[in-house]
Amino acid sequence: CGALAVAVSYPLTGHTAPIGQPWLSALLGFHLLAAAFWLGALWPLIHASRHANRQEAARLLAGFSRVAMLLVPALVLAGLVVAWQLAGGWAALWSSAYGAALLVKTAAVTAMLGLAAWNKLRLVPAFRRNAAAGRRLRRSIAGEAALASRAAARRVVGIRRIMTGPLGSRSLPTPERPFGSASAA
Repeated sequence: CGALAVAVSYPLTGHTAPIGQPWLSALLGFHLLAAAFWLGALWPLIHASRHANRQEAARLLAGFSRVAMLLVPALVLAGLVVAWQLAGGWAALWSSAYGAALLVKTAAVTAMLGLAAWNKLRLVPAFRRNAAAGRRLRRSIAGEAALASRAAARRVVGIRRIMTGPLGSRSLPTPERPFGSASAA
């Protein structure tokens, strides 16, 4: 319920709101819900890997993986489109403070995707065959959670810095002055 509240309220009041494009706010809402699904599933997946019935737990892990295979690419694509729109173009993603903050988040998400692939392709099948693999699987999922926390924290701090600017001057994005523009630094 909290994820839904954030996914509805943040696009209406957050950094896409001043742009005035409802489709962009809706895309941000989808991005937030998809991220909440992925990140919200990590703790239950860790718990499932401790389950006495490995086959049942492995089915749950495989079911999550099937949903994630569809959802995560859409999450990444939505994030790219939102970033592109907020920055004011692809070039600004490489040359602005907003882009620099986004690159840190992108690095963490890329590492999370690597761990997720490792889990799906190696650790879940190993867990299905051998209970001892559950410990490695739990550590890997916990690593995803730690990276997610870092990415979220860096994202919030980075955007807050960009939005408040020097001496507390507020520089919200607009169609005329996106995050990536020189006046938004």
